[in-house]
Amino acid sequence: MNTDDTSGNDSTDYKDPETLRRLYWDEGLSMREIGERFGVTNGAIQHWMDKHEIDRRGISESITSQIAGFETSYNGYERWRSEIDGAAVRVHRLLAVSEYGLDAVKDNHIHHENGIRWDNRPSNIKPLSPSEHIDEHHKGQKSANSKLTDRQVVEIKRLLDSTDMTHDSIAKSYGVSQSLISMIANGKRRSG
Repeated sequence: MNTDDTSGNDSTDYKDPETLRRLYWDEGLSMREIGERFGVTNGAIQHWMDKHEIDRRGISESITSQIAGFETSYNGYERWRSEIDGAAVRVHRLLAVSEYGLDAVKDNHIHHENGIRWDNRPSNIKPLSPSEHIDEHHKGQKSANSKLTDRQVVEIKRLLDSTDMTHDSIAKSYGVSQSLISMIANGKRRSG
């Protein structure tokens, strides 16, 4: 008996390009489902599909046969992660779309009112523009974020372009938030 074909559902070899094309494209099976049919991992199927240069379906075509996993990120945000490509979406953003609509969320940050990143109750979130979000986090403080001079912004841009300093280290050296440095890097903040 061929040990590569343990399921008994298909008498062909999973390494055969025509078999892979038929199962993946004609029958619409996922790589995971093909692997289960032959008793091998989806990584083995992916390897042979790559080797035979078999194109893959786009995410929208294959998402119906995939499962998303729930996790909490290293910085405390709950999120759903796709097993297709590893893409993740944060729960508070999904909740905000459901509560406020896509247009209110798409270009905005979602703020947790009580500062607890995993507290995703509808009453605890609200969409804010990036600058409103920064201001919200510095409310009641004399924030250096609003006090950068034009010269400092130019210096920060130079550091971003010509050094390998992290956004965090630049932020600490100027006494501002890392998100402000990211805004400068992305061209969303020009001067104080």
